[in-house]
Amino acid sequence: MNKTPIYIWLCISLFSLFLIQCDDKESDDLYKKYINEGEKIYLGKTDSLVALSGIGRVQLKWYVNADPKIEETVIYWNMRQDSVKKSFRRTEKGIQADSLFIEGLSEGTYTFELINRNKSGYRSLVSTVQGEVYGETFVSGLKNRAISSMTVVTYDKEKQLSDIKISWGPGIAGSLGSKITYVNGSTNTQKVLFVPLDSTSTTITGVKNRFNHPDGMLDVSTLYFFENSVDTLKTSSRKEQLTIFTVNGTQTDYNNAGVVIGTVHYGDLIKSLRKNASLSNDVYECNRVANSTELPNSLLRFSLQGNQVLIDGFHEGYTITNVGNNSFSPAEHKMIARYKFIRNDGSYAIVEEEYLPPNTNIPLPIEKQPPLNVFDATGWTVKNLFTFYQDLVVVEPYVGGGGMRFYLFNKAENFFSGYRGTFWGGWDIFKWTISYTDAILACSHEGNIVWYSWDKNSGNVIGNLGFLGTGFHIFDKVISSTAHNGLFCVNHEGKMLFYPIYGPNSMGGPYDVPGEWGGFTHILSYGSDFLAVDANGDMWLFQLDGTAKKVGCGWNKYQHITAFGDNLLALGAHGIVWMYPFDKERFWDVTYN
Repeated sequence: MNKTPIYIWLCISLFSLFLIQCDDKESDDLYKKYINEGEKIYLGKTDSLVALSGIGRVQLKWYVNADPKIEETVIYWNMRQDSVKKSFRRTEKGIQADSLFIEGLSEGTYTFELINRNKSGYRSLVSTVQGEVYGETFVSGLKNRAISSMTVVTYDKEKQLSDIKISWGPGIAGSLGSKITYVNGSTNTQKVLFVPLDSTSTTITGVKNRFNHPDGMLDVSTLYFFENSVDTLKTSSRKEQLTIFTVNGTQTDYNNAGVVIGTVHYGDLIKSLRKNASLSNDVYECNRVANSTELPNSLLRFSLQGNQVLIDGFHEGYTITNVGNNSFSPAEHKMIARYKFIRNDGSYAIVEEEYLPPNTNIPLPIEKQPPLNVFDATGWTVKNLFTFYQDLVVVEPYVGGGGMRFYLFNKAENFFSGYRGTFWGGWDIFKWTISYTDAILACSHEGNIVWYSWDKNSGNVIGNLGFLGTGFHIFDKVISSTAHNGLFCVNHEGKMLFYPIYGPNSMGGPYDVPGEWGGFTHILSYGSDFLAVDANGDMWLFQLDGTAKKVGCGWNKYQHITAFGDNLLALGAHGIVWMYPFDKERFWDVTYN
């Protein structure tokens, strides 16, 4: 019998028993170690920790769980070289929000570690979060919204103040808008304007026309507010200025041999100089070379060095150079400019100009001018207001059972002063009245439209020609249009229908008109288009295909609006009818006039 395998088996068994005994001893030692240390207790750690970026600071926000033993939170950063303690006082049961601003931080990215602890020496596990701190380097990389053009829309030579229109370049994605700070010369107070991102133009009023003077500057910056931020960021202010001068000058032309071939004298030219905000020094660009018209490819630059002026640029591709001693006198607001431009054939011109304070008024554009007071209905209750040829027709619900009066427009007085025709009563039985060609159309409360033929010369009714149509009581608004020969009617659902009119007793249709028309307080026919005012007071110009553009704001202050030729008549809350010389290509902000 072979005994070798039995021997090997006995050796392996004895060795395994030895290992088991050793392992039990080590396990026992480890167990005794932890028994001697006691049980490790941890406080609840911070939850939902976030870092909000700011300028030179960061705000940390977190939640403290329901652990009642938490007494403070310790925040570490800079590899735990810096820290701050935040005491915690429980005011709510369960989870409670907490936060802390850490101020005075240099620009950069930080890792923050938060540990909850108490006086008994218990602490929580660590929560970490990264936060970015904004500074000059970050802000300097933010883009300013460009200004595509600046124009003086009005100038008061007595007060030496301008109204300036700024046309903006494309809005910058991620920005809130722009901020303009300037001194209003009418009140000598600093004004701050916020320009929304979607604004395409802004008009600044009362700007001082002092060339290169701090009070005449516009400080323009762009505002940003990023996600997970706590501060609004503002780009460095860009100095903008637009001033105008009256210019008298002489242009002397020379041939390529240097012989004088002609001289032109000019005076009382209005020139504008705009500060080039992209350059750090005081550089202004003039909109005209000599007595040329304002050209987009003209560039005449005035660089100020103290009270001296250096001139360069180009004109239709010809180089402009400085000539002689040019100067600017801030006290007199006067500048002497001498420059030369050379043509391709070698001929050249030398220009000598004197720039003086403007000696002319530039009036307000028509959309900024105050409207005319053309009728006084103070104390009246006006149910309907519309025009009929040269008449203003006023319908009152409580005078003579619903009175209708006609007032002829007096062009010499710019006033509807000639009450004429017969006073017509009984119009309170009608829901509405409007004019259409030689007729007054009146709709009963049952929805029947009656056609009254009217004499436009005498202001008297000719006759009742019967019903034009029925069922019109369902419409909230009815607009007559001679351009389209019919009535446009809007129901309570905001749907517009068109009813063509073929004669006093003949009506066709209806036909659907595209668009949603229910949100407008006023809708009126203006030529072949519509003008509509929404609840915010914004006025929109609509075409029949539904396309629209905004042409005004502030119009919700008027109770009635109607067209009078190209003009608009608007009845205010105090009973005055105002006339605007309307132009649908302009923007009519009537908020303040």
